[in-house]
Amino acid sequence: MIAYKKKSLIKTFFSIVLIVSTMFYITIPAFKNVKEKNSQISDQLFTADQLLQKGQTVNKLGEDIERIKPFLDKLDSVFIKPDEELDFIISLEELGELKGVESHLSINDIPDENGIIDVPIALSANGAFENTLNYLIALQQLNFYINIKSISISSPASNSLETSLRGFTYWNN
Repeated sequence: MIAYKKKSLIKTFFSIVLIVSTMFYITIPAFKNVKEKNSQISDQLFTADQLLQKGQTVNKLGEDIERIKPFLDKLDSVFIKPDEELDFIISLEELGELKGVESHLSINDIPDENGIIDVPIALSANGAFENTLNYLIALQQLNFYINIKSISISSPASNSLETSLRGFTYWNN
C-alpha cells in the first residue's frame, strides 16, 4: 500500500512537472509570439492609416490642381516676362497720356535671377484731380500686377495732384 501511494505520488509529481514544463516551454513562448504578432499588426495598421491619409492628401492636392488649372494662364499673365518689359513701360506711358496725366516710371535694378522675382518700381503721376484718380483706377486694371507698398499724394496747386507710388512688379525670368 505504501508502494502504491509512493507510485501515485511520483505520478502526480511527474504530471505536475510535465504540466509546468509544457506551460513554461510551449504556452509562454506561444503567448509571447501572439503578443509580438499583435504588436506588429498594430504597427502595420498605424502605418496603413498614415499611408491612407497621405494618399487622401495626394488625391486632394490632385483635385485642387485640376480645379485651378483653368486659372493658371490668367495667373501667369500678371507676371512680366523677359520679352514684355517694353510692353509694360509702354502700357504705363500710354495710360498716362490717355488719362491726361504726366507719368514717370523708375525701375530699380532688376535682379539677375531665374524664376519669379519682385522688381522695385517708383511711379509718379501729376495732373488734375479727376485725371489722376482715373489714372490710378486704370492702373489697377492693367494686366500687369503691381503691388503698391506706399502712396503719397500732395496738392501743389488748386485742382492738381502729385502722386508718388512705390511698390513691386513681379517678373518671370
